Amino acid sequence: MAVERWSQETIDEWLVEKRNWNRWGPDYEVGAPNLIDNAKRLAAASLVRTGESISLSSTLPTDPPHDDIQSTRHFVETHPFVAVDYLDMPIHGNTITHIDAFNHIWDKYGLWNGKQPEDVFTGNRPTWGDVDVWRDGLVTRGVLIDIPKHRGTPYVTFGDPVTADELYEIIDEQGVSIEPGDALVLYSGREAATADQGSWGVYDTDEKYTSYVLPALAEAGIPPRPPGRHHHPGLDLSCLRFIRETDAAMVLWDMWDASEHDYDMPWTVHAAIWAYGTAVVDGVRLDRLAEACREQGRSDFMVVVAPLRITGGTGSPVNPLAIL
Repeated sequence: MAVERWSQETIDEWLVEKRNWNRWGPDYEVGAPNLIDNAKRLAAASLVRTGESISLSSTLPTDPPHDDIQSTRHFVETHPFVAVDYLDMPIHGNTITHIDAFNHIWDKYGLWNGKQPEDVFTGNRPTWGDVDVWRDGLVTRGVLIDIPKHRGTPYVTFGDPVTADELYEIIDEQGVSIEPGDALVLYSGREAATADQGSWGVYDTDEKYTSYVLPALAEAGIPPRPPGRHHHPGLDLSCLRFIRETDAAMVLWDMWDASEHDYDMPWTVHAAIWAYGTAVVDGVRLDRLAEACREQGRSDFMVVVAPLRITGGTGSPVNPLAIL
């Protein structure tokens, strides 16, 4: 599918003119999850048919098989009649399932709702927008968008990122609509890609970059990005339009911002955090959920995300649940 590079005018339209700043008044710190009210949670609960609960979390990489996977330091001490654990982990990155708080990223205009970094960060402790604003959990209707099934391929590849137009095609094909406050569960086939290629993303110093990524980009007519970066397939910048137009409260995805085009901006699809107030859950595992949805012929279910209560936290590890 041809991917059109966004102009600066289009970027400004979707990230400045159509941002959600000041939309929710005094409750703005919660962001788009303001769209999840009691009625929304009850409606999500009504979707439970079989009672099957599926974890959407990846396993913590305490013994990573690849150099590009961030590791977690976990060890156990045994004492008389008791064992105790210690866990030291990086919350962010593309290997640990986690939710991003609103103090995690920003651009030249500021953080979510216009907060400025110099006003939020004093020393090593943020004073605003931490993950604890979602202390009561996020429970809503989840909609699986099954990209590999639509494409007839096992996973999304370099040179062929997912676009907003494709996402609209898929929900039409699946016969499902997106409602305000829903969680977009975007399945790109990360586990299959990792099993097939040995790793998901690559650095431009890797042999696979020259043997696999560059030819794929050349075939798609996409010039390579400047050197010194990590490259990964995933969702094109245009998917911001889909997130904004559907009024999603949350995005859960196995792949993330595609690295195909080099834009003069710190984030592409992740910009939904500071522009729209979207709760974004990175690094989810969706192969089991996709299989269950295919078997049951369905796309929607109840989804539960409960962050840890970390005062000042820019995110939290989570174990999201899809309840069918």
